[in-house]
Amino acid sequence: MQGESGCHALAYDQVLLRLSASPHGLSQCEAERRLRDVGLNQLIEKPRPGLLARFIAQLGDLITQVLLAATAVSGLMGEYADAAIIVAIVLLNSVLGLLQEWRAEKALVALKKLASPTVTVRRDGDEGTIAVSQLVPGDMVLLTAGDRIPANVRLGQAWSFEVDEAALIVAAEKAKLDATASLVKELPFDSQRMLMSVVVKDQSGKHQVFTKGAPDALFALCTEYREKGRGTKLTPAILATLQRKNEELAARGLRVLGVACREYRGNLDRAEAADIELGLTFVGLVGMHDPPRPEVRATLKKCRMAGIRVIMVTGDHALTALAIAREIELVGKEARAVTGTELKAMSDDELADVVSRVNVFARVSPECKLRLVRTLRRLGAVVAMTGDGINDAPALKEADIGVSMGQCGTEVAREASALVLQDDNFATIVKAIEEGRGIYDNIRKFIRYLLSCNVGECWLFSSPWL
Repeated sequence: MQGESGCHALAYDQVLLRLSASPHGLSQCEAERRLRDVGLNQLIEKPRPGLLARFIAQLGDLITQVLLAATAVSGLMGEYADAAIIVAIVLLNSVLGLLQEWRAEKALVALKKLASPTVTVRRDGDEGTIAVSQLVPGDMVLLTAGDRIPANVRLGQAWSFEVDEAALIVAAEKAKLDATASLVKELPFDSQRMLMSVVVKDQSGKHQVFTKGAPDALFALCTEYREKGRGTKLTPAILATLQRKNEELAARGLRVLGVACREYRGNLDRAEAADIELGLTFVGLVGMHDPPRPEVRATLKKCRMAGIRVIMVTGDHALTALAIAREIELVGKEARAVTGTELKAMSDDELADVVSRVNVFARVSPECKLRLVRTLRRLGAVVAMTGDGINDAPALKEADIGVSMGQCGTEVAREASALVLQDDNFATIVKAIEEGRGIYDNIRKFIRYLLSCNVGECWLFSSPWL
């Protein structure tokens, strides 16, 4: 713990001065020099015992001790051939055990490298991702929702910042510039609001709010819409037209975002989302096409043949979810999607009935995902749940097998999971199941073989006494 002169007790500008750092980050050359001086940002691992010590440890097994005792007895009785055979068996067993241990350690080291944590930093004025072990004093760390705090850092500037750690002594700063405005405040995306906003100061010194998110959620906060560069009252008729356009885009399988803006004249210091995202002027709709991977249809066909049921659970619009589900042949033309609003209104029995028939759930909140997983498990299903965001963590924990994304997933989601996909590909899950079932079948065959052999030996041994 640092004293009063520590970085946690200093003003942010003083911290920058003490560490010879700047908001633009260190230069790459300086970062490399500091890394050579202070070493890697990682805990020093306890050195492993030597080869001889590990070999001797193999001899400490109870069965090995029994065999060594049998060797001594055989030697005392003059049965040197038997003693030599037992010694050979013990040595062979120890060598094989040591080899197996070495392979397991090698596999663990490889897994650690795959799961090596990364962090976003600013160096030479540019943002980039580096391994956490490469962090040095004075690095400018950029944290977003779901990131783990990678070291003792000093917090410089934050919006909607929360931590679940017991202690925090941080060096992080976040300041981005638009082309003509400076960022003043940011309201990150929230699964309840289904929106995110930024507040910027324009060249005239005014605070401008820009909001994007689910059109349905955004419409409720708008009082005007922009037409020919001006704000015009958002009448029920115009609103109905915009909602219809949103549904048309969603029905084509597009992910649709609404965009709105306003000028904010209040005090930003204590302003919350409910204060800022109010009285907005609707600007327009943006439809984005995110095509499914080409192998998805074949993978889903494999799932059906293997008795695996696939359920789509998404935050997208119900029409978007249905269009994509039909495109990948997850459901037929007559299928329906259940929304999070409908799901919340259902009793446990009603949900159990629906979840046994419906394969598409849309506009689903984290609480709804958790309830779906619990319902499926209550019905006797073995549930594998995929997710990538911090809000997916409870459902990932609740599932029999939580599966997170290795590339785009957050640290929180990865920690809550039993399996991390390094390629973020659904087909990899199916290949893993296929491989696992093959191993399981081989184990069953081997056990059946051993039982049949041992039963035969027991019969031969006991038959003279019958």
